[in-house]
Parts: sequence; C-alpha cells; structure tokens
Amino acid sequence: GLVRKSLPADIQKASVGFDFDQSTQQAFYFIEDIVLDGESIQDGDWVLAYNDNVLVGAREWNGAYTDIPVMGYDSHVETAGYVENGETPTFKVIRETTGEEFILSGDLPVWANNELYTVGVMENVVFSSTIVLERAYPIPFNPVTNITFGIESDGLVSVNVFDVTGREVAELTNGVYSAGYHIVDWNADAHSSGLYFLTVTVDGFASGNGLHSVYTQKLMLLK
Repeated sequence: GLVRKSLPADIQKASVGFDFDQSTQQAFYFIEDIVLDGESIQDGDWVLAYNDNVLVGAREWNGAYTDIPVMGYDSHVETAGYVENGETPTFKVIRETTGEEFILSGDLPVWANNELYTVGVMENVVFSSTIVLERAYPIPFNPVTNITFGIESDGLVSVNVFDVTGREVAELTNGVYSAGYHIVDWNADAHSSGLYFLTVTVDGFASGNGLHSVYTQKLMLLK
C-alpha cells in the first residue's frame, strides 16, 4: 500500500492554506471528540478556530483530546482581530476526504491567555434552514442587546430594527458574512422604552437557489 508521508507541521499547514500568524498570546482547547452528522471525526480532518471571520488557529485531528491552538491579540498588527480575554472562539471542521465544512456547537470556555481547556464532545450545527437566529440577550435590555445569528453558507445579511408602527429605527448591519456564527449589537440609548421588532434578512449566493429568508424577533427595551 501507499505510505502517506507526514510533512512537518509548518509545511503541512501552509500546504492546505490554513495560515494564521503565531501570537505571543494563545490558549489550547483539548477536544475529546467531534461528531459530524452522527459519525466521529476522522484522523486527517482539520479543525479550525475562528474569531468571527478571522482564522486564529488550526490543527489536524489526531485522535481524542486533539489540542487546538487559539491565538489571541497581542497588540501586534498581525494579530488584529484575534481573540481577546472574555471572547469565545468558534470551531469548524473541514473533512479531508470531501472538503465539506461543518460548523460546530458545544459548550466552550471563554478564552484567556495561557489557559488549557478540556472540551467534551462537540457536534456539527444542523441548520434546519439557511439561518439560525438565537434569542437576543439580554431581554429585556438597557441599553445594549446582542443578536447572534448563524448562516449555513456565505450570504448578504441585513439586520434591522423597527418600532411597533413599522417604522425602521436602526440598521445594525448590511453586508457580506461568511458561513458561521456572528454577533451584532444594538445600543438603544437614543430610543425610548417599549417593544421593537428585529428582522434578519439573508440572501444566499449559491447559484440557482434564489434564497431570500427573513426572520423576526421581538425585543423589549426597559429603561
């Protein structure tokens, strides 16, 4: 049979294009197992760590408790956008055999420099549709609430807030987002107490699916 030669880690990383800058600040997440659509992850699959859209770490899976390095921001320009204390990375898996991407969910400890974390079993997020919209937090809120959404594939996302009369009072974002989880904040300092409606609109880029999805959620502002 063919012998698969193992490249040195730095060449291996570069060969598949998972490039991130080494930071003086980092933590390691030791993951017990990852289940993808009911099957365990395979050796050779890649686990990638992201802070929003920024790749902050990668490791080829090599069995139970593979350690995934997660780089933090250390005030160097190369590490801008990396994880900072109190933030939590997100993890993806790229299956070596097919190139499929899976977004993972699981109970992750928040990041802090020089920490070692043990994480149990993580699973891929199964999107019942094109988007997962989590409950805004906190609700009721004053004056800032966090809106978390996850999208299955890259798309154009707009997030808007309307009052009870249907008048738009805020456009929180309108732009291109990559597959995965994202957080936007609404600071309602300038608005009065009451009920508001949040809409998240996603237009997918996949050819031919003509995707246009709108999701709505109620927000209660109490001052």
